[in-house]
Amino acid sequence: MTENRHRRLRRARPVVALAAVTFAIGAIFGAQHGASPASTLARQFVTAWTHGDYRTMYGEIDAASQREISASQFAAAYQQALTVATARRLDVAGRPRRSAAVVAVPVQIHTRLFGTLSLDFALQVIESAEDGPRVRWSRSLAFPGLRHGELLSRRTTLPRRATLLARDGSVLAESTAEASSQSGEATRSSPLGEAARAVLGTVGPVPASRLTQLEAQGVPAQATVGLTGLERALDERLRGSPGGELLAGRRLLAYAAPHAAPAVHTTVSPALQSA
Repeated sequence: MTENRHRRLRRARPVVALAAVTFAIGAIFGAQHGASPASTLARQFVTAWTHGDYRTMYGEIDAASQREISASQFAAAYQQALTVATARRLDVAGRPRRSAAVVAVPVQIHTRLFGTLSLDFALQVIESAEDGPRVRWSRSLAFPGLRHGELLSRRTTLPRRATLLARDGSVLAESTAEASSQSGEATRSSPLGEAARAVLGTVGPVPASRLTQLEAQGVPAQATVGLTGLERALDERLRGSPGGELLAGRRLLAYAAPHAAPAVHTTVSPALQSA
């Protein structure tokens, strides 16, 4: 490399460094000032939703909306919607998109029953002379993907409860053919008779102590679950996976087919019959 080329490279380095600094400053300035106040508010609102920060969300709705719903009712509306959807994780999935007074924020809702839902939170942002931009709230904003006037609901279908088998494959307990797709079955039959009932256990309505936990898994309050004995100990395996429809008003948002569990073997011996 010649001496002249060394000199040219030394002179060029400060220019390149200055250009890099200028580009970085421009990028930072653009990131801070490129988004409109409405888009910034919408992203903050939805980000708070993904963290369950309902207090922050409530503070970003307009005064008229706050007069229509209390902070506790506001939080309950969002919590109920997430329970209905069986949501387990929430993510902001992209940048806000503005169209007139509506800002759409794409999100992903990871659910237990319906997989991952990719929907938009469409927020109406209004300008307040005193408070600046605020979200105009309605109950259709309790969950993304809802249109004005729509509420979220779920129709649940339960699979037939799995057969309970002894270690040699003989039947210990099984469901009747008339089991309801909405609640499961109210009773279980067993060839062992009442003598084995204390070990096999019973099924019945969801106890209050387990209601919240089971609803989060998509099991409705009117379902039949294991209450005592082996029916209780093996309840999660015997229940299978519920399915159903996730509805926005009358519109179908998502569908999941129920999946019955295979027969469950236990180490209990059929010698129970002689007990």
